[in-house]
Amino acid sequence: SRSNIVLVFIILLAIVIGIIIALLSMFYSNQQTTDKIQPGVFIKGINVSGLTKKEAIELVNSELDKQMNDHIELTYKNNNYYVEVEQIGAKFDIEASVDYAFNIAKSGDFIKDMNQYISVLMTNIEIEPKLTYNDAQLTNYLKTIESYLPDQLVQHGYYIEDGNLIVTNGINGAGIEIEELKKTIIAAIQDISYSKTYISIPTYV
Repeated sequence: SRSNIVLVFIILLAIVIGIIIALLSMFYSNQQTTDKIQPGVFIKGINVSGLTKKEAIELVNSELDKQMNDHIELTYKNNNYYVEVEQIGAKFDIEASVDYAFNIAKSGDFIKDMNQYISVLMTNIEIEPKLTYNDAQLTNYLKTIESYLPDQLVQHGYYIEDGNLIVTNGINGAGIEIEELKKTIIAAIQDISYSKTYISIPTYV
């Protein structure tokens, strides 16, 4: 009878739904406990999908070492100056990026995690590591370069000689736009473009 057919259909549908829920639960449990990064995850263009934390850190460090130059070349009126990346302590925080990658879709919230897992799987996610550097060292080095510019600016000054105050006049010249140049240098390191280009020193008179 029609009622029996409907009952059988409902039972079969319930069985199918139960199987789907069981499979999803098993998948979610495995995803939460796995030691691997989910598919579709990239760190600075490097695919770390399916890797453990240790493997991802080693891979990203290795690839960035190949891509990055060890210095930045600055130019001003046919004069070249070099900023060593190691000298200013510039480095990417790879471990933090890998931790973030590893914890994708692992918050413990089933709906949130499944939505995030599917979104990353379908569209991929690109993680940009944070760049850290010693700002004081970079500033001091650029000031040193400024003192060697061919048409450098000389500030006025004063000194005491034989009890008399001697005032020296300044000389108009070029000074480096320190903050502007720092931003350009850091941006160049961030996108690793400085290995292929030169940075022109911005100055003021």
